[in-house]
Amino acid sequence: MMSYIIRKIRTPEDYSSIAEILGYVFSEPTSAENLADEDAKIPAAGSLWINEDGHLAGFDRYRLVAVNEKGEVVGYGISWRAPWTEAGELNHLLAVHPDYRKQGIGRALYRELENWAVLNGASKLNYEVNDNDASSIAFAEHRRFDRERHQFESVLELSNDGLESLMPSQSSIVIQPLSEMLEPEAEQKLYELYKGTSRDIPGISGDYFDFQEWKKWTLELPGSRPEYVLIALDGDRYVGVAHLLHQTSTESMYHEYTGVDKAYLGRGIGFALKVSAVQLAKQLKIKYLRTNNDSLNHPMLHINRDLLGYKPVPGRYKMVKKLPKENNALGNKAAKPDTNVKVEVLQALMTDKTVIKNLVQFYIYDFTEFTNEKISEQGTYPILSDLHKYWEHYDGYNAYIVKANGEIAGFVLVKQLEDERSHKLAHFFILRKFRRAGVGTQAARAIFSSVTGKWVLNQLENNYPAIAFWNRVISEAAGEDLTVRYEQGKRIQSFTIR
Repeated sequence: MMSYIIRKIRTPEDYSSIAEILGYVFSEPTSAENLADEDAKIPAAGSLWINEDGHLAGFDRYRLVAVNEKGEVVGYGISWRAPWTEAGELNHLLAVHPDYRKQGIGRALYRELENWAVLNGASKLNYEVNDNDASSIAFAEHRRFDRERHQFESVLELSNDGLESLMPSQSSIVIQPLSEMLEPEAEQKLYELYKGTSRDIPGISGDYFDFQEWKKWTLELPGSRPEYVLIALDGDRYVGVAHLLHQTSTESMYHEYTGVDKAYLGRGIGFALKVSAVQLAKQLKIKYLRTNNDSLNHPMLHINRDLLGYKPVPGRYKMVKKLPKENNALGNKAAKPDTNVKVEVLQALMTDKTVIKNLVQFYIYDFTEFTNEKISEQGTYPILSDLHKYWEHYDGYNAYIVKANGEIAGFVLVKQLEDERSHKLAHFFILRKFRRAGVGTQAARAIFSSVTGKWVLNQLENNYPAIAFWNRVISEAAGEDLTVRYEQGKRIQSFTIR
């Protein structure tokens, strides 16, 4: 089994590797420049909150890469929501280099993305997979995702001479590119047309972009130009639109959007826009057009495949997963420190040995929820195997008592690792009555601030409350300097305190 770590992406140095990996799962290649352009459109800092209906709102993204022992990026994952995403939902994307699949990288990336979703209180995850990728479909279904929608993809080869005979029906409707619209309100009118027609697309949910966001994610997309935005006009009224994106690396165009005003449906305008798009592509000597449609968008599928001759190619499934309510709540149970609680972290003395030994019983009992540890016939749990080292003058072993307002509240065991350059927070326990009051957070801060340098700690993979807690604490203490790996059912975090 190969060795790898999970970390947050580093820009711009990771762009090229991510673009290469995405090229194995996207129908068209992307580039480092495209990723940088996309980043420039998104605020660096997001903001998520729970709205008055108890659903996740706001926007943010969490981007991770898997890195092999050579430092090469071999996997990529992102969890994100935009301001217009349906309340409660997060969107996920996973991609692993073909040479590194089936080695646990996808599982590790997914765990981290779902942990982030849980921590932030998401109630639903959306995840897209290629419909011809049986292993990715199985991967999603194994994690209790269900197929919600099917997005068909289709390609039209423009070398076909039969396309020359395509003619839209005669109509008073005129089709012109946006580049010829001289009125100052042209973009605003086009925005209103997009906003109105988007609701006719099966599967569309959430709010619509505001005007400025729409411009960024429509007219300013890579490959978009005013000449490639075709508008159907009834006098000065915008009644239909077709938008094309030019993919220079493959000499192709992607038919990104087609919409017709509801009042003008059934008059052949959609077909006329599609024909105009084909004619424009042929004039530009484009090799092929690519488009996609929801499987339930029967009118557009009829135009594309029956009338224009687009051929089916692999598409995508939208997979969805509803997160359990008990997990959703974790993100909203962050500790709210009680300012009246005085927290002390004290070096344990020899006289504290029995205290910590007794507390260990409660510590192990709490873990039985995740480990199914059996209690002995004497009604006790097995003691920690190396507990004696904290009292027998072993170098680098340190035990601490945590007190809250003078009352015993827990313990912390820290040991120096064999490399003598890093410390492991081996065991950390706070009695239940002191949780959710900031005692654990203050204790962890005190421990980390006492020793700078490299740190390691771990949680059980299924211990979501501990994962949520340490995600918050480590993010505060170490910032971006964090890597994660999974071994034998444990989630191991490495970071540096400066």
